[in-house]
Amino acid sequence: IARTTFSAPVASDNGFICILTCNGTGDLTGNVTGTITGAVNQPAASVAATGTNQATAAALTAGFSYVTAAEGTKGVKLPTAVAGAAVMIVNSVAKPQKVYPNTSDKINGGTAYAAVIMENSTTMIVVALDATDWYTVVFTADS
Repeated sequence: IARTTFSAPVASDNGFICILTCNGTGDLTGNVTGTITGAVNQPAASVAATGTNQATAAALTAGFSYVTAAEGTKGVKLPTAVAGAAVMIVNSVAKPQKVYPNTSDKINGGTAYAAVIMENSTTMIVVALDATDWYTVVFTADS
């Protein structure tokens, strides 16, 4: 399928079928109005937490990340914030992990580069408000 770029509004009385790659190489950008239906395919990855600071944490590159190897000091780093971007993180182990923003970004109104602690066996959805600010929603397992 060839890459197609439109510089003006595109309309159809019969609808569109749009297939996007979701592995980091395809994006739907611009103003989109109306209803978009169908599956939204988020890439998934298993990532081992690493490092002890923002610079050495394991980079998250997928929309859904299943994190292993957390042991209280290791962490993962979010991609660069883009308004509306969302990342789901699952901490699969019984120890907490750190979640860092990308360079100059912030999480929950904190300071640039500062991590938030993700407790053990939880799931976190992180959504970018704009180009520098991420906000979290945390889900805990039932006891």
